[in-house]
Amino acid sequence: FYKAQYRSPEAVCMNGTAGYLVADTGNHAIRQAAFFGPVSTLAGDGTAGYINAAGNAARFSSPRGICRDAAGNVYVADDGNHVIRKIDSAGNVTTYAGSGASGTTNGPANQAKFLDLQSLTIDASGNLFAGSLGIIRKIDTAGIVSNFATLPNAGRVTMAITPQGRMFATDSSDKVYEISASGITSLFAGGISGYSDGFRSVARFQNNRSVNADALGILYVCDGDRVRKIRPDGNVLTGWSFQPGYGLSNLAGPRGLAVGLDGVAWVADTGNHRIGRLQPNDWERDGIPDSLEGGMTPFVVGVDDRLVDTDSDGQSNFVEYAGGSDPRAGGSRFEIKNLIQNGNGTVVIQWQSVVGSLYSVEYTDDLKTWTPIEGHNQGTGGLMSVSHNKGNQKQRFFRITAVSRQ
Repeated sequence: FYKAQYRSPEAVCMNGTAGYLVADTGNHAIRQAAFFGPVSTLAGDGTAGYINAAGNAARFSSPRGICRDAAGNVYVADDGNHVIRKIDSAGNVTTYAGSGASGTTNGPANQAKFLDLQSLTIDASGNLFAGSLGIIRKIDTAGIVSNFATLPNAGRVTMAITPQGRMFATDSSDKVYEISASGITSLFAGGISGYSDGFRSVARFQNNRSVNADALGILYVCDGDRVRKIRPDGNVLTGWSFQPGYGLSNLAGPRGLAVGLDGVAWVADTGNHRIGRLQPNDWERDGIPDSLEGGMTPFVVGVDDRLVDTDSDGQSNFVEYAGGSDPRAGGSRFEIKNLIQNGNGTVVIQWQSVVGSLYSVEYTDDLKTWTPIEGHNQGTGGLMSVSHNKGNQKQRFFRITAVSRQ
């Protein structure tokens, strides 16, 4: 994934639990990436065009927006062709809405006209919303296109729908808007150009290019070269940085992002021609992402779980989170489960792992100097084993460390 190349990507959406999808605008293609895995092309061949076909035989022209429905269908704002395309779960590309002519005509999907398609989002009922310049169009489940909402600024419009069903939008201005179920636009945050955090009514933004939401309803705004977040309590904060090892720390005009269930955000860092990975939210800085704390008892947003041991097993909630054990069950501990000694001097060390954690297994003979047995081990979610030949050494100590949890 770190060797993949993009050209001015403008949008990202989550691909279920498999990874994420990218509207690779400059390459006229839709890319797919597994978490920390390979990047491949889902549809398009890198050449601008308008061809409905399967996979690489299809062609797009400057795709700028992307979203995915619950059934796994992918929708693409194909700006250069003035249409919305659909990629089904088998990789077949068809035209979902638009005649191919530039314009703003409403009506049946195959007769409607689109202009300056910038973004897409979909609600729980399957209604698709398309942002253009200053307007949001709606394609309902019956295939009828209509004007849904108008924004004050005729700039690039992006939308986000929270899990609670609320819609928010930006229009390349210093404002974030909330859109009611009937399409009424009201100011939600910002309103004066500048850069300052604080409560949403007094916080200042400069150039909001996109907005998205996570599972807790936290909003993420690409503002100029920054990513801002608006918490449910109304406070606007800045300060996210790239994970170490993911390239340059500075953003360059990001135009889109998507947030996974683990709270990690994947950012279309357009000017740097890359996809960046940003740290999850952690309000109380206890090392546990808010996205997990918002849905798993006993973790609670605002409580420092480094100091809490809910199941009274001697390991704090944070230690159990890092190690992958259950902080609610006293019998679930991060520990060496089995130490199996074979007659040939080989020792097998086993422990219960969790997907997303990296583990380091080390040994020592003097309890002072610890030596790694091998490189980091990626958690599988099951019982993991590492073998070590201790030779004729009669006494040897082992330890397992949860290095990180992604």
